[in-house]
Amino acid sequence: MTRIPPPNRYIGNRYMPVGPEVVGGEFASIERVGNRVVFNADQQGVRGIPAFFGRVQSIEPHSPNRWTYQIAEVLKLEEAYNLPSVRPNGRAGTAFNLKELTNGPTGVQGNGVNVDNLPDGFGLVPIPTGAVVLVYLWRLIGAGVSHEYWINEPNGVDGECP
Repeated sequence: MTRIPPPNRYIGNRYMPVGPEVVGGEFASIERVGNRVVFNADQQGVRGIPAFFGRVQSIEPHSPNRWTYQIAEVLKLEEAYNLPSVRPNGRAGTAFNLKELTNGPTGVQGNGVNVDNLPDGFGLVPIPTGAVVLVYLWRLIGAGVSHEYWINEPNGVDGECP
């Protein structure tokens, strides 16, 4: 936790704190930059769930039609379709895909596709490396960690015709 004390002013015959103490926590950070204090709060996602934009850095298979994604927080520095940059010292870690939560080797998957109906050589594919996604922080109750990173992106279907 980052703690920045309030500024002091000479009042009467002594210096006294004026203003609130600023405290950072799990979903906010505070930095002193020169004589400025910079407060970085998480962007708000759906219904106040903390979220941030991230880029898929790498992918690993997890189980049939499920993958884990290494993500890194990004910052948008230019307008329009210019790609955002990875944020120095930003959040990073393993993310899971909400659309893959119910996926399995057969049947209807989280993207609505029944993989049993796909032609030979076709199947679900992971979210591609380099994709920019909205990353949600899902708080855990009674687990050894406080939260997990989750994305909510539909998987594509790809393959080669025989």
